[in-house]
Amino acid sequence: MFNCNRYDDKKIYTVNDSLLYHRMIKLTDKQIDEIAQNLDCGFNCHISKDGEEFIFIPEEMEMYDFEDNPWIDLIEKVEQNPDNYFDIEILRSYQSFEIMEDFMRSLSDSLELKNRLYKALKNRKPFRGFMHIIDNSGEYREAWFKFKNQKLKEYVLESVENFNTMK
Repeated sequence: MFNCNRYDDKKIYTVNDSLLYHRMIKLTDKQIDEIAQNLDCGFNCHISKDGEEFIFIPEEMEMYDFEDNPWIDLIEKVEQNPDNYFDIEILRSYQSFEIMEDFMRSLSDSLELKNRLYKALKNRKPFRGFMHIIDNSGEYREAWFKFKNQKLKEYVLESVENFNTMK
């Protein structure tokens, strides 16, 4: 039987009369922003389960185990202690696509831009087409980056909440 109680910032699990502690991770706004920015740049985030250490490793580098890999020490640290880290991985392409669709749907003041983005998302190479339109959209370019950053922050918060509530 597995029972869970919360005390302060920790969960206390009881398994066969043994106590297991799982500290709840709490992030500051600055930490959430830092994680979101790194995810946007293609870095996976490994957070120590005590919430004190953040390790950012480019997704591509985690797949290579060659000596010249500048990230090898961090990769080995995480791989040798997998139970000590909680991971937030970069968004998959379908998740990024959903954010682009959400942004397109949020545009209520520019039907023309909304239609152009809709067409780009339906065509071949939707990411390239979407970004080409956004890069040439004036004030909407900044709105896109703010929107995307907010969605990434929500993803970080959701990931941490899922970790905090896992059993």
